Amino acid sequence: MNLQRAELDENVIDYLKEMKIKKIKDNFIKSSDFEEMFTLLNNSKQPIFLIGGGVINARNFGEWQTYISDNHISHVASLKGSEKTTALPGYFGMIGSYGTRTANYALLQADLVIVLGSRLDVRQTGADTDDFARNAKIVQIDIDQQQLNNRVNGDFSVVAPCEDFFSYSLSNIVNSKYDDWFSKLNKHWMRCLLMSMKNLILARLRYVEF
Repeated sequence: MNLQRAELDENVIDYLKEMKIKKIKDNFIKSSDFEEMFTLLNNSKQPIFLIGGGVINARNFGEWQTYISDNHISHVASLKGSEKTTALPGYFGMIGSYGTRTANYALLQADLVIVLGSRLDVRQTGADTDDFARNAKIVQIDIDQQQLNNRVNGDFSVVAPCEDFFSYSLSNIVNSKYDDWFSKLNKHWMRCLLMSMKNLILARLRYVEF
């Protein structure tokens, strides 16, 4: 409480901001992990992007989501990530205890999960973190080092601003080889939607009969 209420000179605040930005940029420029991540993506057959609340305000987020949707790359979101994620083809909703069946099914079946700006809290992963995306390699990308390998240990992680990651993606995703996986999830989505509609109709009919 004392630290949070302390008054700081504006010069100190500006200095801290500059140092944080410099540290992030230095780490990103020296890192070759993006290349490794895209090697994994290109070798993957059933990849999933998990969109967290830390990426949805990035300047080029909308352009990036449209791009991966056009390239038939499936994606899901956390609770906070779902707030600004558009319902484009390939987006299967929110994961976790309040999520959609298809989003959670996608996590179970994926062979690669790329986590963008999400801290992977218990509502997303469940209590047993070892069972989270159990068939997949996990890559975590976040601007905050403290959020990486926090609850879930990924296969590797990258400290980077979201805008830089999206810019890199827009230049390096040039294929549509995930059509079978994309189609499989779309069929699962439609099956769950029809099941929900059927249950709703039956519930209404029972109510009318009562």
